[in-house]
Amino acid sequence: MASNSTGAVSSGLRNRFFIIRHGLAESNVKGVLVSDPANGVDGYGLTDEGKEQAKQAAVQFRSLLSDKEINKIQLVSSDFLRTRQTAEILHSELQLKRPIKFEPRIRERGLGSLELTPVSNVHDMWKSDELDPTSAINGVESVSSMTLRLTRVIKDYDTEYEDLVIVLVSHGDPCQCIHSFFIGLPPNEFRASNRMYGNCEIRELIDK
Repeated sequence: MASNSTGAVSSGLRNRFFIIRHGLAESNVKGVLVSDPANGVDGYGLTDEGKEQAKQAAVQFRSLLSDKEINKIQLVSSDFLRTRQTAEILHSELQLKRPIKFEPRIRERGLGSLELTPVSNVHDMWKSDELDPTSAINGVESVSSMTLRLTRVIKDYDTEYEDLVIVLVSHGDPCQCIHSFFIGLPPNEFRASNRMYGNCEIRELIDK
């Protein structure tokens, strides 16, 4: 893997990793930010469209992976309702045997006082991220902190398992953040890696 300031993941992964954002959620439709577990663990689940997106993601996985690889999938999901529901649909549609692991460390980025405010507020947050990846203005989780928690998850699951296909079901900024880490971008450039993650978009984390 390309060198990175966190140093949390060594080169030579033992497993294959994918990351997928949750399907369209009620919070997306309402245009509000939901990052607090008090709101997101039991509320703001998938819309009907989001559930269909999750089913289509299962079809996409079948096109990306062989039957043998499908049987090696271990789903690891944020415990928020929108990610849980996405993971549960994937698990059912792919007829997976291994139970889903629910992992609080891949929850949505903590958004502090921006909680339940309009989603447009993230643009100023992202500008602050570019200037300083350690910035925690308005109680927002810094990019550096988010990168560290996510790379530790990769390291921990890669240590626990071997020769599996580990699929992380997470949220927009965490997905973008860990993908940027894998392609070698510094934390403050995580939004520059490519376009915003779509709902139920799948990307493989390539160990370079």
